[in-house]
Amino acid sequence: ALQRVYTTILRWVLRRRFITLLAAFLITLSSLGLLAVIPVNLFGGETDSLQIEVTLPPGTAPEQTLAAVVEIEERLNDVSDLYSVTIGA
Repeated sequence: ALQRVYTTILRWVLRRRFITLLAAFLITLSSLGLLAVIPVNLFGGETDSLQIEVTLPPGTAPEQTLAAVVEIEERLNDVSDLYSVTIGA
């Protein structure tokens, strides 16, 4: 049944090559026109933010992880008073 539908469509397309190419061209132009309307942002928003990822060996004690994060927090305090910390994966 699927092959019959495919064959019918294929025959129609091959007999009407100009219409098929015109339709493909118009669809392509239409989709390119959407680029002006749809916002595209590949690298995130322009914000004053910094993300720091701390990776420690598996099995590291929670106290050591906390000490590493506290050290980073202390260094960030020297740079700015506004920051937030999220710990987790």
